[in-house]
Parts: sequence; C-alpha cells; structure tokens
Amino acid sequence: MADYTQANHTFIAQTHFTAGTTFAEVGTADDVSGYLSGTVYIDHAPIEDATANDPGITYEVQIAGPAVANGDWTTIATFTASTTASTMETLDGSSSATTIPVAATGDVDVRDHVYLRDDSDGAGATSGSEWAQVDYVTDGESFAVLETPTYSYTTGEDVFILGVARWAVDVDLAGVSQLRVVVWNPDDGGHNWASRAYARYATAIE
Repeated sequence: MADYTQANHTFIAQTHFTAGTTFAEVGTADDVSGYLSGTVYIDHAPIEDATANDPGITYEVQIAGPAVANGDWTTIATFTASTTASTMETLDGSSSATTIPVAATGDVDVRDHVYLRDDSDGAGATSGSEWAQVDYVTDGESFAVLETPTYSYTTGEDVFILGVARWAVDVDLAGVSQLRVVVWNPDDGGHNWASRAYARYATAIE
C-alpha cells in the first residue's frame, strides 16, 4: 500500500497540437527528490479524420539526477502512437448518460479507447473534450462508454476512434531528482493530435 501525498502532477495539460508546427513539446519538469516511486500516465488521440501519422508521435518519460542541465536527461520509457489512419465519426444526436449516438459504428469495437471532442466553439476546445472506453456497440446507431462522460455532447461534435491510446509506467525514483515527459512529432504531414501527461507519487510503501 502506498501513501500518496501528491494526487497529480501535470507534465502536459490536455492540449490539441497541430502537425507541422509542433515538433517537440517538453513537459513541465517535476522535482521528485522527496518521493520513492511514481506512476506516469500518458493519453493520446488523433483529432483529424482519415490522416495517418508516420513514423508516429512518440512520448518519452525522462529522468535526471542531482545536476539538471541541458543534456542530463535520460529516457527510461518510450511510447509511440499508432500509424494507422485515424477515424472520426460525427454525433447525429445528443449524448445521453453513457450513450454516444453516431451514424456509423463500423470502426468502433468493445474496449476501444475513444476521444470525444467538443466542437461547439468551432475549434475543438480541450475544456469540453475527454477520453473514454467503449462498453458495447449498437450497430449503425450508437455506442456506450463505461462511465458517463464529464461533458455533454450534441449533434455535429466529433468522436475519434482509431489511433487513440493510453499508457502508464511505474517509475523507481530512488536517486532521481527530476521527471518529465517529452512529446516528439517527427512527421510534419501527420495528423493533429491531443495529448496529456501526468503522474502520481508515493512517499512510503508498506
């Protein structure tokens, strides 16, 4: 059992990135010198329809020792997003509880992670967008997610299906002073995407 004294540290707040203009996003570094271990969480979703990202957007979890300067960061875990072309479905009704109504469900499968994007302001504001996981599918009508979404969604808003991913990695923080997440986008012709990365730490393990 762990005694968590910091619920979350955010490296990268939920953000919509644009391919071709964002090549590297260095997340806010966190001082972890007072912790024994932690878990880093990374969420990724394409936010552009039918566009592949090759060779893929990559996330690196990096640590540094006591002397933190340029070049002192070491990558301990790497995650690469799918290069499969993304799929977007548009809501043809308003969400109700866990039900997300879409006209086409061919690309939606049980257990898929999806990204629900609020397009009500015309820009896909992250403040009304979120990740979810598919519970079951009603062919040609809708799908249900495991938990009721935080936000409400209406006709015309978007659901991104293929290419959505969520990762978590445990980190031993013994001898580690700093921790961060970096996002790399080596392909300026790839899709736009959403990211967030955060961590939770333990000060004692029983």
